[in-house]
Amino acid sequence: MKNFVFKTLPIEEAEELMGSEIKYTPITMVLLGGDRIVCCDEAVVMRSESDDLIGIATISSQGEDYSGDPEIVGLYILPEYRGQGYAKELLKKTIERCTERGFKKICLNVLSKKMMQVINKLPAEMKEILEVSDQSDNPLIDMLSESER
Repeated sequence: MKNFVFKTLPIEEAEELMGSEIKYTPITMVLLGGDRIVCCDEAVVMRSESDDLIGIATISSQGEDYSGDPEIVGLYILPEYRGQGYAKELLKKTIERCTERGFKKICLNVLSKKMMQVINKLPAEMKEILEVSDQSDNPLIDMLSESER
């Protein structure tokens, strides 16, 4: 795995970045668009040392449904970087950011089997603070993700 750099951005700046550096596809619209982005207040961005975008994760302090439960709403890795461990690193950094913000529990609605595999590889102390809702039994998200390659 190459070296990478993380940056935390207010969601407005992250939306500008997404509009300029992420191609809109069905999967990006599901993970990073519409109602899934308007509830977010912050994003963790992962870049290569040469400043190429690798991925982005969005955070909502109030949750996607505004329940008041903090949530990692979306996590997206660009197709050319998938399968190299970047999703795990981005998820770890996003969990760290959530704990820095004082979140004791973090909700995570998982839409893909691949993300469940990533979660299962996390250190135990990180898994303990996640409240995972496994919704990965629908293969549509994985198929949309694979179609980007």
